[in-house]
Amino acid sequence: MLDTIINFKLAQRVSKYVSLLGEVARPGRYALKKDTITLSEALYLAGLPTKRAALTRARLIRTGSKGKVEIIDVFRILYKGDEEKDIELYPKDTLYIPADIPSKFIDKVEKITSPITKALFLDQLFGRLSGN
Repeated sequence: MLDTIINFKLAQRVSKYVSLLGEVARPGRYALKKDTITLSEALYLAGLPTKRAALTRARLIRTGSKGKVEIIDVFRILYKGDEEKDIELYPKDTLYIPADIPSKFIDKVEKITSPITKALFLDQLFGRLSGN
């Protein structure tokens, strides 16, 4: 009789992660290799904040604090080198970096003005080409 042995390797569910959302290059969940990660390390994993990020108004939501939101000045940490403010993130923490208000406004205005601007440009271009 031939005995067949099958080995199963179960993937361990990743329960140690932090989430980085909003204006970062690669939003998502990031697995922790240790019990904690510094805020700057997590931001490097996520590809750093985008140019539209409101760096002084980032929000940290800690899972264990019943939804308490802490405002974080990411600019001070990343670009001023304030290591004291480079706090530890714990499993299931979420960091959200909003877009700055002018960027949101500019995006909305561009959606409205872009077709008008294109039409005016084409009108001027064709006017020049036809000699008018």
